[in-house]
Amino acid sequence: MSINEKAAGTVAKLLHLTLKGELEWKPVRDTTPLTYGTEDLADVAYTAEYSDNVFALYKARFKGSNDGDTFYWTDRVVLKLVDREGRTQWEFPTVAPLDALYKKVQMQAECVEDRLDRILAA
Repeated sequence: MSINEKAAGTVAKLLHLTLKGELEWKPVRDTTPLTYGTEDLADVAYTAEYSDNVFALYKARFKGSNDGDTFYWTDRVVLKLVDREGRTQWEFPTVAPLDALYKKVQMQAECVEDRLDRILAA
């Protein structure tokens, strides 16, 4: 099995555990250790522990260019294995389930459904 296949399988497993409510993600507002040494910007990251590993997930915003003269903002979802201080140990390759994982994690960690229910009930 290739590293990309293992990475995709790991992301799929994290998504499955998150959907079942068996994996809890917590927001982290200081993303400096995660983006250190890059030009990426991240407002918030989400971390979770599973099987003696710490995962960090965030949406990285960065400048892109097609011609070197005109720049635009773009983004990508990033999943990393990190140490207890949040420093990167390994970055997952971009695999299909990452976007779905990020959307679900964001909803869970920010308690979006509960907040919307409270608004509707008020």
